Amino acid sequence: MKRALVAVVAVLALGVSLLAGGSTPIGAQDSTVAVYAVHGIPQSLFDVLGAPTTEVDVYAVPAGAGGLDAAAPAITFEFGDTAGPLDVPAGAYDVFVYPAGATPAADGSDAVLDLTTPALPAGATAVIVAQLNEAGDGGALTPFVLDASPTGAGQARVQPFHTAAAPEVDVELADGTPLFPGLINAVTNAAAATQDPAEVPAGTYGLQVATPDDSLVVPLGDFGLTAGTAYFVFAVGGVGDDSFRVVPLAITVGEDAAAPVPEAPAPAPVEAAPHFTG
Repeated sequence: MKRALVAVVAVLALGVSLLAGGSTPIGAQDSTVAVYAVHGIPQSLFDVLGAPTTEVDVYAVPAGAGGLDAAAPAITFEFGDTAGPLDVPAGAYDVFVYPAGATPAADGSDAVLDLTTPALPAGATAVIVAQLNEAGDGGALTPFVLDASPTGAGQARVQPFHTAAAPEVDVELADGTPLFPGLINAVTNAAAATQDPAEVPAGTYGLQVATPDDSLVVPLGDFGLTAGTAYFVFAVGGVGDDSFRVVPLAITVGEDAAAPVPEAPAPAPVEAAPHFTG
């Protein structure tokens, strides 16, 4: 299960966590990086490790520093959780994941997952996802850059990420209208795991995930989107063991009245009780 994944996208940094039902303010300051984390690995893979639960300790130290045996975990969380923000000085970091309560080697060589980030620039926002590969028989840490800039007036920002043990999928409105087609598991192809975020008028939207041939359709419920909030939605777990779910991370980014409103009209919101709100 151990896998070293060295920066797959461009610039990295991150900000705080959120469970469905709220939003967090931008965490990065001018001199720091805001780091968020998402735990997307279900019990099925921890059973292989002989771990009784999905709870893990996450350690982060400056790149090459070592000394994990004397460090405290930066985060402890379990499957389906988000965590953060961690506001850290700009720079590169070694990140290591252990079953909760395990004693790490000083150099992190016995971690079940590890990642060396590139140099993280001050003021940026990003997320690291602990995820399954497409087959569901291995895990990885995958970093993504997040757009935490202000939205246009009256707009919310939405961006999905395919980090689940599942085939290629489309993110659609509940009526089947495609919004983000052709997403692929990030371990298979990190660049194809997401697309550029979209800005839509604030409102409530019914969403679903479906394979391109509609042989699998998973309703996601109704999402209430608030203006000035960025919603990053992660598909995690796996279809094979029925652990598939979506984990939303909402960040309050504010509205920029001078920002242009997208030219293409967004689909009309559906009238339904929100599944989560920001």
